[in-house]
Amino acid sequence: MEYKKIKKDIEVLSINHSYREIFDGVLKKMYEGDILCLSNKHPALKRALRYLTSNFTDHIAMKDIASYACVSPPHLSYLFKAYCGVTIRNIVNGLRIHESMNLIKKNKYISITEVSIEVGYLDLGHYEKMFKRFVGVTPSQFKKTLN
Repeated sequence: MEYKKIKKDIEVLSINHSYREIFDGVLKKMYEGDILCLSNKHPALKRALRYLTSNFTDHIAMKDIASYACVSPPHLSYLFKAYCGVTIRNIVNGLRIHESMNLIKKNKYISITEVSIEVGYLDLGHYEKMFKRFVGVTPSQFKKTLN
């Protein structure tokens, strides 16, 4: 029984690790201002990425992003999967988690609840789940490692 649990944990860590690697590449390019390398294949992708980086803390509907990018929602989803390798929702979650890590690093006295609200998560449980998915530890554990 213990072996199966350990094996499952290792598999989950491997999935999370490869998922983070793909996403880290996209985020790095976005934060370094190198959006053009992600969007040179399609102008709508460039517009959508600009919209996302400016509005990720707000409630974002797919139709709003697609409207801003001047394409249909299904086509925009296709563009993200084809050229970025991730979904739009994953981009938004990754941007939020990245920003929350920065907030925690900058202010060691900020509460995890404040951070989650600040970056656009109204449900603390969902924020913690997403943080652990992207970072590998909970926000509280991450905060403790900084002390």
